[in-house]
Amino acid sequence: MASRFSHVAGGEGIRSSFSGGQHEKAIGDKTDSLGIASKFGILTQTVIHSPLVNQILVARFRQSTVNDDVAFIGNDFVQIKELHQDGFLYDVIRKDGFESRIRNAQVVGSLREFEKEFESSSDVEESIHLDLTRQSSLHIKKKLPPQFLALQLYSGVLIFIGILVDGQGKMKWISSRHKIAKSAHNLQAGMHFVVDSSAQYLAVGCSEAILTILSLFSRRSLEKKYEISNQLHFVEKEYQVFTDGAILKMDFLRPSSTEQVDTYLIVITSIKGKTRVILYYWEVCINPTIIYSSQPKRHLLHEQRKLPLLLIPLFVKSSFMLVYDSFLDVYQGSLEGNLIAKEYELSFQPPLQFFHGQTIPLWVTWARPPRLPSHRISKDDIYLIREDGLISYIEVDVDAEGLISSDVKIAELALSCGTAVACLNYEGVDLKKTGGDLIIIGGDSSNSGTYMILPRQSAEPCEPIINWYPAQDFVTTNSYQEYGLLGAGSIQKVESRIPCPDQIFTCSGKGKSGVITEHRHGIEAKIGLSLKYNSTIIQSWVFHEMVSNDPNQSNRILFLLALGDSSAVLHLKNDGSEISELGDDSTKFDLRFNTINAAQRNNRIVQVTEKSIMISEDHTEQIYNAYELLMVNLDHGIVDHGEIIHNAVIKDNFVLFTTSVQNVTYIQLLAFGKFQSELGLKDPGLALLNARICSLGKFTSHITCLTTCEIDSLHYALLNEWDGECNTLIFLPFNNESRKILRVTDEASQDFQMEAIISISTQNLNAKDLLIICGSRDGLLFTFQLQGCAFYMKLSRYDRIGATSVYITKDEYSIYGYFVICDFNLYGLIPKSLYEAHSRNDIESFTIHRFWITDAKNPGLIQPDIFSVANQPVFRSDKRNRDFLISTKSDLILASLCSKPEAIPRQIKLGGTPTRLFYSNSLEVIIVGMLMNGKSTLKFIDPSSGKDLSLAIDHHTKEPVEFVSGLGHFNERIFRLFEWTYIKDERQWNFIVISTSQGRVLIISVDAKVLNSQKLRKSLSLEQRKTRKRSKIAYYTRYKFRESKPAYSVVGYPDGLLWCAGNKLFCDALSLVDKRFKRSAQYELPSPATNLIYEDGMIYALTMSHSLEILKLIKNNSGVVQIIRTHGDQVTRPTLSHSIFKSEFENLVHLVSDKQGKVVGLLSTKNAIMDTLETLFEAQVPESIIKFRYGRCRPKWDLQWALDKSKCRDSLSLFNNHNFEKQLGIENCDILGLTITGSLFHFKVLDIASWRFLKFINDLAIKSPLICEFALEKINHVDPLQFENDAYILKQINGDVLLRCLKENMIEGILGIDVAYPKSNALFARLYELLQELHGDSLLKDAALNFYIKQTYADLDYFLRPIF
Repeated sequence: MASRFSHVAGGEGIRSSFSGGQHEKAIGDKTDSLGIASKFGILTQTVIHSPLVNQILVARFRQSTVNDDVAFIGNDFVQIKELHQDGFLYDVIRKDGFESRIRNAQVVGSLREFEKEFESSSDVEESIHLDLTRQSSLHIKKKLPPQFLALQLYSGVLIFIGILVDGQGKMKWISSRHKIAKSAHNLQAGMHFVVDSSAQYLAVGCSEAILTILSLFSRRSLEKKYEISNQLHFVEKEYQVFTDGAILKMDFLRPSSTEQVDTYLIVITSIKGKTRVILYYWEVCINPTIIYSSQPKRHLLHEQRKLPLLLIPLFVKSSFMLVYDSFLDVYQGSLEGNLIAKEYELSFQPPLQFFHGQTIPLWVTWARPPRLPSHRISKDDIYLIREDGLISYIEVDVDAEGLISSDVKIAELALSCGTAVACLNYEGVDLKKTGGDLIIIGGDSSNSGTYMILPRQSAEPCEPIINWYPAQDFVTTNSYQEYGLLGAGSIQKVESRIPCPDQIFTCSGKGKSGVITEHRHGIEAKIGLSLKYNSTIIQSWVFHEMVSNDPNQSNRILFLLALGDSSAVLHLKNDGSEISELGDDSTKFDLRFNTINAAQRNNRIVQVTEKSIMISEDHTEQIYNAYELLMVNLDHGIVDHGEIIHNAVIKDNFVLFTTSVQNVTYIQLLAFGKFQSELGLKDPGLALLNARICSLGKFTSHITCLTTCEIDSLHYALLNEWDGECNTLIFLPFNNESRKILRVTDEASQDFQMEAIISISTQNLNAKDLLIICGSRDGLLFTFQLQGCAFYMKLSRYDRIGATSVYITKDEYSIYGYFVICDFNLYGLIPKSLYEAHSRNDIESFTIHRFWITDAKNPGLIQPDIFSVANQPVFRSDKRNRDFLISTKSDLILASLCSKPEAIPRQIKLGGTPTRLFYSNSLEVIIVGMLMNGKSTLKFIDPSSGKDLSLAIDHHTKEPVEFVSGLGHFNERIFRLFEWTYIKDERQWNFIVISTSQGRVLIISVDAKVLNSQKLRKSLSLEQRKTRKRSKIAYYTRYKFRESKPAYSVVGYPDGLLWCAGNKLFCDALSLVDKRFKRSAQYELPSPATNLIYEDGMIYALTMSHSLEILKLIKNNSGVVQIIRTHGDQVTRPTLSHSIFKSEFENLVHLVSDKQGKVVGLLSTKNAIMDTLETLFEAQVPESIIKFRYGRCRPKWDLQWALDKSKCRDSLSLFNNHNFEKQLGIENCDILGLTITGSLFHFKVLDIASWRFLKFINDLAIKSPLICEFALEKINHVDPLQFENDAYILKQINGDVLLRCLKENMIEGILGIDVAYPKSNALFARLYELLQELHGDSLLKDAALNFYIKQTYADLDYFLRPIF
């Protein structure tokens, strides 16, 4: 192995990969000339994806299911969801990484053809299964999914994607691509995108002139090709049709019978102000070599009808419908070439409250509900949807005059509707929800949602789909998030032991749809049923009780509750409609005492209370009482009894529990069942009915927790003893051998002062080694790997979960690993997928995620305090959806847990249009600048409860008013909002400063009583703050002044305010004598400044059209103030946002975003002929960043919060080498940027070693079809073995691409290394060099290749770990 890397150390073997010594010298010269520029790179990564959904399509994408899936099509993603029995949509699989925006999408593939093939192949498969020998020798043919998605990208590429499901239910994407002709691509190909009903033809329309018709291969041809080559190719032939004018609408006509011989395509064009309907047609089942058109008989639309809103093909008589604002036209005679239109006047419906237009609301989209084929022969049904939320039902009947039978208003939705809509059938398995049409509607500047449409009833909302597009502004709860200047050492250290991550809030919506959205990340728990209970619930369990020996008869579901002094049992009806409490005579459980633990194994149920143990099996039960269980033998043959059972562990054939007598804790074992002999007990103990009990040992009274484990086929009782300073783990063997003791020293707990361990769980890694997970009394989760034979702590890991006790419960029936409850919050230790191959050790085999409870009826739900969680055990062949039982202090919640972590937004309704957000640390509220009924105002929102605390008062009378002075003007937008601390003569005042679109600058004061109340609130404990009701915040206008032009920005400086109105920058000083602002200086900017930052006499003005201007505020000896220009950007940029970080290199680095989607890093030059701003790096993001903020949002268990301690035991971890981040002053903060579509990006500044390492992986990934399969043509010039010397664009690293490498375990693939037989190559040699550079040559020089691969995954995980 040493010889393998001998050439790496010297560099000789690698140097041949470069372009010679001259190239290296050029790179060196370039690096020297750049100076500090060479020290920087930038990593960009999407933190929150945009919620914008452009289309919703219903199809059957998986062969493994008979139900339809729902595809949500966004700008750059496809999310597949499925409808569950509870009426909610759940995520199935997601596809992104298209390297281009999605312009349009359609479903391709004929279900009729798939069903015919399935029926014909079922007999063959059945005969194969009869002969097992023959079956094993046959090659199983790969089955393609029933339907695919066709996606037209902005790049001109047409993508076909589908989902393959293997025998284990694992899903993967398969894809094919087709390049549209360049002539069509230049005219926005895909603006119109339709598929005919037979799925034989796909029509791609441009914005004008060109129409492309694609003939698609049949399903049988696709499967043959895929079976042979494992590749898909959908397009058989491509034809172009040229037409005059712009293409407005187009679609295929629906055949009125299956025997129709021609395919008809309706195209509506506009040229020279005239709109015509053109009909193209060709013969079915052959390539359209000859495409006919109705050009001689083009139908000219009347002037009032030249701009139809919607084109809807109908199933009746091959007709179609054109929809206008107040009427619609139904066209017949298409097949005869003689179009005849019949007008139908729609019923008048006044605008609804969610209409934001000036005239009348328009119809924006339509949906066709699923109906039987027999119904389609003579009828058709259409849901017309208006932008203000009105749904009208159009009934089409072949016998009706003009084909329209009626139009009926069936719903008034509380949202503004967009164009994305779909409709599917809901069977109504849940008896609480009747079956009907489930319509899914995408919101426009408001939430989306699903609605149940029932016969002769109004639409019932089922589930909201949270939307925060378009986003206007965002804030974090970080103290420095507003000022934009982050100085080295300015970020406070974590003084408290308990981290407090910042929260992220965005604002969006119009009018009554205006909301603040809190962005959270974790696993969603959707409430299905909630029940109030009149007693405090400490713990809960779920059981399936057998009610009959008949295996076909359903069991009943019981909830066992521990109430502190007693227990209770509730019965849930099988249809989930009702929960009732059972009495003592109606249940086998012992309800007299508080339940300590309970478990079910098949038909056996075991309950342990404080003074009894109940065992039930096959309709028989046995209760062992305290007198039998708690009897212990003291010294000298004296027998005594304990009072209660403290801890208990239930296994298949025994119960292990503790009891105390005279300050001594005894470990007792109750063995029962048929396998008592397998426990290896040497002490026969005391014989009981069908069981026996014995004592395993006695200890001090400081035993804090108990569990069991098995090491080398020997059972042990594992308990923790706490002596007030140290935890001691004791392994007590069942066979009475000597106990093993393991002390948790300060070194083992990584120098954290851990309190007593109060819960513990184990997991066998192999026959001898254990993974032990411990929860402490002070919020720590301590995990270590035990080398079983030597009882040695091999590896350890520490995670901060919260501040209070950590309780661990093993999840034995689902995928969540372990549940953890701390601070009344629920967390999961979720096993990593495929971690065995790439994890450095077993203690890294899980990730921590918080569970967030959501309620479809209450999107702003405040998280309740969670006491326990319980899963339903598997019982017989019960296939029903097993929800989880979550108990709070006085509520029982049945919730469905999602399978994957994701962004889980929570919304706070505002009732108006928000434009600006600011988080006040002094008031602990979110201050919102908004329009209420079109008038400007402020709101003070409590982020915890979502309540409005604002109270506008008059400055002089202190009486409540609707608006404070200076606000309340119609259509006046608030441009700038911040909190200004003014200090003079050792006195301090806090003001809220705003600037508006009508040129006003207002200085707002808060009543002094409110400030005193806030100081009192900060002194309260966490529990007191939760229960204490917050008072209203009274505010009034203290100062105001105005200019004729919009006041785009304002900022405070020590003597007053700097603000910009139009192109002029004003400097106004506050005189305490006159209590007025006086003009000190002014400066003419090249364009208006949309953002101002002041620091140490320097003014950083971000102009609207001329990039960044750096100015200096100078005051001479006579007191005259001047503003002079010191630096400016050489490049003119249409800028949007600006932020600064200060490094210890004595330089300020400016981050500037513009309207072209660029983010640049600028550095001020010094001692040059002309002082300018030089570009250090440049990044291109998919959408423009409208706002930068700082935040410390990473979860409490992230290593960022413990950088001052040796938290990471792995000496090779990058967490132990963060000097570069310290130099930049950003080791505790993340730079975040928001786009108008609601996406949130993370920007991480890199040192040169990190950049080189990540750049190498990034270049490999974008060249690999395994990662970037849709972007191969753009990056052929990239050579990963070449050191990139461009200091600007190539300094960017795409974190989204790297994240796909990490999640899909593709490092070996992009390196070209065979996983089964790994061998070194030139790429791996380069990776080795970069790893050593990244770690300062501290890595092993002769380790196995797999070691460096694992190190690569670990380093990528460091850079790409979750931001929040």
